[in-house]
Amino acid sequence: MIKKIIFIAVAIVALAGIGTIIYYGRETLNILQISPAPKEKKETAAPLPPRLKAISSRPVFDYSPAGDGILYAGDAGQIIKINAAGQEETLSDGVEQLRLFSVSPDGKEILIGFGPRDNFQLSQFVVADKILKPLNKGGAVSAAWSPDSKKVAYLKSSAAAGESDLVIADISKEKIGEVKVMSFALADYALEWPSPGRIILKPRPSALYIAPLLAVDLAKKTVAPLSAPSTGAVAKWSASLKQGLLFRGDERNNSFSLTGENGEPLVDLSRITTLPNKCAFSDAAGIIFCAVPKELPEGTIFIDDYFKRIFYTSDSVYSLAVTDDESGKKQLKVEKYYDFDPLTIDADNLTIKNEKLYFINRYNEKIYSLDLSE
Repeated sequence: MIKKIIFIAVAIVALAGIGTIIYYGRETLNILQISPAPKEKKETAAPLPPRLKAISSRPVFDYSPAGDGILYAGDAGQIIKINAAGQEETLSDGVEQLRLFSVSPDGKEILIGFGPRDNFQLSQFVVADKILKPLNKGGAVSAAWSPDSKKVAYLKSSAAAGESDLVIADISKEKIGEVKVMSFALADYALEWPSPGRIILKPRPSALYIAPLLAVDLAKKTVAPLSAPSTGAVAKWSASLKQGLLFRGDERNNSFSLTGENGEPLVDLSRITTLPNKCAFSDAAGIIFCAVPKELPEGTIFIDDYFKRIFYTSDSVYSLAVTDDESGKKQLKVEKYYDFDPLTIDADNLTIKNEKLYFINRYNEKIYSLDLSE
């Protein structure tokens, strides 16, 4: 059975020529029929429509807006800076077996992880000085910056079999010291540090096994579930809005919701078939931008097969507003709609800065920007 994406009162218009089409309106979401998508990767070759711009010269491993530009890791592990004029500067040569590229919130440093996937070494790259400094000697499986850019948290293999230690390193001091917060019997978890006193532990998403989404209270040194254990959990958090996007799915059914700071459901978004990594929180409270597949293939497990790159999507971008209806119940409405025909975009890792929506197009692994200004 073909899956469906639900939208409301968004006009279906025949497109002629090349251009980014924007639909305005504040209509409730309703049904839009979708059909099977191509499963094979293909190069993006069509001309770029207005508002859309390719800003990296090569495929990227990961990226982040920083200051008035972009920092990214190239496909060969190079560290590259794009300035406000769009010019690229290579800051560092390639790193083999790159596993992690994470820019600090202040944009001044980059956390680099390289080596075996479940036992990589962490280093700190200072952007202004173009210096790479080691942070540990290996054993890391995941890492994240603190909101103030002064500390780094990482999971590393514990001395006890089958366990991982959560460690915090204070890199603001001349002599970096490490403090073990606690140990877990966990495997395949990623870290996110959205607020000063709390670290989120996110399981590797799969519809084939159950794993909890966890929150660590750093003051109390306790861990508690943010949601009931489920299959296929994927989450993304907004530190400023104190909200999150939570996707859960199994082999047949998916759910998607906007949650509060503690995982409590605020708005059911299940009528949108997309993933948190294909969405971004706007600076404007209550506005979320999501890249939504126009179609999905039959016979696939959405969460597993998407991340395994068994299939690719063709997306449109929606600006979605969370508002209150007359009874005070929260609802989701479409503010704007961006389409890129005939260009095919599979947008991943969405971020917003200075009225631009940035993402990686999985078809060619390059960074694009979409101008959101009026």
